[in-house]
Amino acid sequence: MRMPPPRLHSWAFAVLGLLLTACAPVPKTATIGPDGTLNVLGPKAEFVTALDDGTWIAHGNLGPGQLGIVDEDDVRALLVRGTNRDFSLIRLLNAQLLATPFLEWSWKVAATDTPFHETSLLIGFTAPVGAPERDMPEMIPDIPNAFGANRFLSIRWANSALVRGHVRKADGQIDVPIYIARGGNENTGRWWREGLSLSEPYAQLWPGEDMSQVRIAFLAIVAQTRHPRTDMYLANIDLFR
Repeated sequence: MRMPPPRLHSWAFAVLGLLLTACAPVPKTATIGPDGTLNVLGPKAEFVTALDDGTWIAHGNLGPGQLGIVDEDDVRALLVRGTNRDFSLIRLLNAQLLATPFLEWSWKVAATDTPFHETSLLIGFTAPVGAPERDMPEMIPDIPNAFGANRFLSIRWANSALVRGHVRKADGQIDVPIYIARGGNENTGRWWREGLSLSEPYAQLWPGEDMSQVRIAFLAIVAQTRHPRTDMYLANIDLFR
């Protein structure tokens, strides 16, 4: 299903494009509020400022026109456009996994003929000290140094609705473990609100670890797009207990 053009904020693409040429700001780390919640992404108009002041970090081959703040079906959203460029948007976090295990987000995607949509969410965790087989930051080449994380979970949209909820370990075909949150081209072109307790796939992938010592180090929006019109809209990404 090909989605109609969104209603753009007239300044959004222009300002975001200008920010890409600015000097890299000092990254900021977000902490959970006293109420046990954190709005990771609205996005509000302040998203432009967030790129400028280090709240979000842009890394990779990000060019003008790839990001925009739009009103899509009356939802204020971040539009990630499908192009032939790889990039990541990273929000550094400092949160205990068991204190704020729940992740919610809204997304709307365009249909694709690839096994997974080319834009995804990526969670970086810091494993307990002494945990065996700690993943290496080199697994995440698009995020420099992985910001101290050594466990990674990619949250994906698959081309089949039948695999929703599946957890797939890293193997010869994929470098990073995957949680399939939704799928199916029949479900594209409309908004979905998703929820996930991050502790559940973590326990499946790294059984026996003391999850009370696991921290969430970052959330990233990762675009590895090779096909036109494979847009993704993201809104209202929240962590809470």
